[in-house]
Amino acid sequence: MNSQLVKRSIIISIICLTYQFSFGQNQKRKLTEKDYDSWCLLEDENIAPNGKWLSFKLKYNNGKDTLVLKTVKNNKAFNFPNASNGKFSSDSKWFTYSTHQKKLILLNLEKNSQLEFDEVKKYQIDQVSNSIGVLSNKDTLVVINLKKQKTIVIPKVKEFEFSSNGNLAIAKDTSVVVGTTDNPFAQIPIANNKQGFKNLVWNNNNGFAFFENQEKEENTNQNHAIGYFDLINKKYYHLNSNDFPELNQKSIVKPFGQKGIVIEPNDNKVIFYINNREKAKIEPRKMEVWEYNSPLEYPSQEVKGNFENTAKMTIWWPIKNELKVIGTNQRPNTIVCPLSNYVLSFNPLDYEPQFELAAPVDLYLTNLKTNKTILLLEKQSQKAQTMGASANGNYFYYYRDKNWWIYDLKRETHTNITKDLPFPVENFKQDEPGPKYGFGCGAWSSDNQHIFIYDEYDIWMIAADGKTKKRITNGRETLTQFRIEEELYVNKGHRGSIEFLSTTVNKKAGIICTAIDQNKNWGYYIWKEKQGLIKIHFENSKASRMKIASNSQDMIWIEEEVTRPPRILFTTPKEAQPKIVYQSNKQYTKYESRTAELMKYTNSKGDTLNAILYYPVGYKKEKKYPMIVYIYEKLSQRLHQYDNPTLYDRAGFAVANYNYDAYFVLLPDIIYEIGNPGISAKDCVESAVNEAIKTEKIDPKRMGIYGHSFGGYQVASIITQTDIFKAAVVGSGVTDLTNLYLQMNWNFNRTQAWRFESQQMRMGSNPLENFEGYKNNSPIANAAKINTPVLIWTGKEDYNVDWNQSIYLHMALRRLKKENKLLLFPNEGHTINTKENQVLLTKEIKKWFDEHLK
Repeated sequence: MNSQLVKRSIIISIICLTYQFSFGQNQKRKLTEKDYDSWCLLEDENIAPNGKWLSFKLKYNNGKDTLVLKTVKNNKAFNFPNASNGKFSSDSKWFTYSTHQKKLILLNLEKNSQLEFDEVKKYQIDQVSNSIGVLSNKDTLVVINLKKQKTIVIPKVKEFEFSSNGNLAIAKDTSVVVGTTDNPFAQIPIANNKQGFKNLVWNNNNGFAFFENQEKEENTNQNHAIGYFDLINKKYYHLNSNDFPELNQKSIVKPFGQKGIVIEPNDNKVIFYINNREKAKIEPRKMEVWEYNSPLEYPSQEVKGNFENTAKMTIWWPIKNELKVIGTNQRPNTIVCPLSNYVLSFNPLDYEPQFELAAPVDLYLTNLKTNKTILLLEKQSQKAQTMGASANGNYFYYYRDKNWWIYDLKRETHTNITKDLPFPVENFKQDEPGPKYGFGCGAWSSDNQHIFIYDEYDIWMIAADGKTKKRITNGRETLTQFRIEEELYVNKGHRGSIEFLSTTVNKKAGIICTAIDQNKNWGYYIWKEKQGLIKIHFENSKASRMKIASNSQDMIWIEEEVTRPPRILFTTPKEAQPKIVYQSNKQYTKYESRTAELMKYTNSKGDTLNAILYYPVGYKKEKKYPMIVYIYEKLSQRLHQYDNPTLYDRAGFAVANYNYDAYFVLLPDIIYEIGNPGISAKDCVESAVNEAIKTEKIDPKRMGIYGHSFGGYQVASIITQTDIFKAAVVGSGVTDLTNLYLQMNWNFNRTQAWRFESQQMRMGSNPLENFEGYKNNSPIANAAKINTPVLIWTGKEDYNVDWNQSIYLHMALRRLKKENKLLLFPNEGHTINTKENQVLLTKEIKKWFDEHLK
């Protein structure tokens, strides 16, 4: 052989070997089940007030969670295993966190020193005085002024509470004392009582109230006295249940789930509840009488139908020494309009019996100054977010007759504020039965001059009198939906069901808005009065969970893509380009990535809908793969969501697991025809599948379908109508519509009728007058048509969907000798909470699909 040719061959061989070696070095690994536990969830992000520090939690499947404290500018970080609840002080010099041994750690961020507290029952950071109070299980309170480095130890403490400016109320074994910001370590005695005290509540900084325990009497509702200390005038007021005739034979009580005492700063009102002193006698019944025309079904009527023994809202003006009982047997339910002298009241049974989740009500408004009560609204919906109040209580807003209205409490006028808008505010896309409701009310301005209302795409700023209206976003032009990031502005001091939850924005500081376009890209904008709408971040990704530093106004948020795990981005008000300050699950770069595409499909009625098609990792064009369809109403908003591979899924199906094991997974959006939820689900799913298999990469003979809860019902219904799936999984699903409609849910003491007539089950009727409709959409009624092997699972303590529904489907198919398997989990509910059982279910479902599709 020619020497030149040999030399050339050697060179070519070396080049090839070098290339192969280099390629081998860069080749990404295939992810296996053994690798799953290295993945974690990124949770509980927080940013220090000065914007220089952030904290977050890494939650692992194996339980080895880690709290991370990190600087924003560099990679300096502290890891705290098995820690949680990280909080920054108002001056950003201190950081606290809790350990799994109930220890509290107080870390000095400047000196890198720390203090430890054992057996902590409660701790509270006062952001104004920059103090921390730590109460131990041994009833010892340690108060540290972090700024002045002063400490006081107070024994025999049962409760403590800081006011908004650093005053400190303390309930000891037999006394109540207070320390003020002028002299926080001096304990001014307020009251003494051998029975003790509880429920300390501040009236901003003007004073505080508390319960004084009374001796327990047999067969009575526990009674209390109320103390109120006026910090301005240094005067103490006391209310006992025999001080007013209205309280005769009554107990001052703390209803279950309520705070017990609330103070309204306007006019220094103390709000509390009373009930009959003597407990209602429950006689054993020899026979229950279930009446057809009682307002509520018998079990509910027994519990909720007698208002004689219901706690009633009462208001005490300690300085004026006046008292008024607001709740009555005629109108027992009450809601306070914040920072005002107005209270709403209603009777929840006015329009019962009916078949929605909550009946409409007649709303009455009481002016506490004039003692005048009027009928404000007749037959008003109680549905969530259909009414509320401005933060200062001057305005009450409500949705009615396809529009938003404002009632001016002072002028006593109703104004339709949306009637002249060019676009509807009614959610015409709502596909549940019953009346349609608005797209939403986002917030009130902090000056109470404007309310922010949503249409399909945009946010409207509307004056309280309805005279001026301004569209502050431009979403309609690009089919982008804008919404206020309400979590940033919701009232953090919300006091529960006693008042409306309010959301307030500052127009001058700017309003953070989320945006999602028709391609399911998410981002953030800020709207300012002078500059208008300004982009913060909007990419081909998902952005969520924004937090703002209270002093610097720096921002952090989560960004993720289907190919990249969540990371924390940071920006300042002056910077145009955000920077990455933390990337979770960095090991993802070692493995092959998942990919997904947003797919369009058309159902039989001509509706164009979205679906996500996830590809098998490392798929090859010349090969065909099995596919699983995963369904639950609309899911296309998940396009850029990163899914961890995991065996610890509460519903037993992690999409990523299947992509890493050579499966396509399809998530179609589904829309529903009222009265035909199962039939319309089949129409959408089959149409989406037909579109997906046009890729010619999916094997139409190896397709499966999975659904849980309402998705489980849909799967059970779909496989009665089509044989295109070779395996199915039904988790905690409804299978017999008529049965469930009439069945009593003992957890809620009512039947499930409301689910069918006005909610998710979307029948819009009852089975007695629409038997054919229920039959056509019921899996049990059509079980003989099922030819698909089906795995059924549920928990035996499922009180959401009765677990017997799963038994019915199993028994029906068993009788028909059709392939199925039922997995029942004792001590589990609608989803699986025990980690061991999560792994068991996840593996069983995977095994089922593998056996039938591979």
